[in-house]
Amino acid sequence: MMPFEKLRAELDKLSVEKKAELAQYLIRCLDEEEDEGAEAAWHAKVEQRAAQVRSGQAKGKPADKVFSDLREKLS
Repeated sequence: MMPFEKLRAELDKLSVEKKAELAQYLIRCLDEEEDEGAEAAWHAKVEQRAAQVRSGQAKGKPADKVFSDLREKLS
């Protein structure tokens, strides 16, 4: 058995609570590696899209239509 498979087998033995604790730990570890400029880039993108909507360059769709289309596509 490969090391990862051994680890997975051991993790399967954990309680649900311990698995949840481990999942939270792993997510925090991933978040720490986040690109430092990502937040600023997302902010700039949101501002750009908002300006496009205000100027009429971009047209929005009602949320119920977007979700309806998505449900249809995924079913």
